[in-house]
Amino acid sequence: IALRMRQLSRDTPQAPPTRLATILGERQLLWLILGGSLIVAANDLTLIYIPYLGAEREIDAATIGLMLSLRAGMVLAARLFLVGGQRLLGPNLSIVVSLNLAALALAGLALPVPVWAMFVLLSLSGLGLGLAGISTLSLLANLAPVGARGATLALRMTGNRMAQMVIPVGVGAMAGFLGVGAVFGV
Repeated sequence: IALRMRQLSRDTPQAPPTRLATILGERQLLWLILGGSLIVAANDLTLIYIPYLGAEREIDAATIGLMLSLRAGMVLAARLFLVGGQRLLGPNLSIVVSLNLAALALAGLALPVPVWAMFVLLSLSGLGLGLAGISTLSLLANLAPVGARGATLALRMTGNRMAQMVIPVGVGAMAGFLGVGAVFGV
């Protein structure tokens, strides 16, 4: 199989390589890469800080585990809404609506809400971030220049890793001064 794949790759016409500057010069691609990076960071921060927020609000670990499980389920369920949401709203508006849903839900966690409301807010944030994440990835792959889809997706992954390193440091410093709830207000 490997030998046949190698032969096929030699026989397939190759597009000329795309320069990184070309990808970054595409304004919409750059915004999708940055947006995807923020989505990944928001997911990570949620997973990191919800247990701390629960401890601060004296919520037991089992309840926090249920909250995070429900949120994870909503992230997966968001994939069921991808096609319908993009048909209804279009890909760009679908991303905007899902990001705003997630942002409002996460901001709600900064407020001193009861446990049942935290379940609802985490579910909505999971749905919003899940839909936005898969939507940005889908749109990014569709808008990538011919022959540069791999490079564009690799650039997105690089942005994701940078966001996972840089954003938590700033947010962690802020949480030290303002409390854990402030993390979700950002």
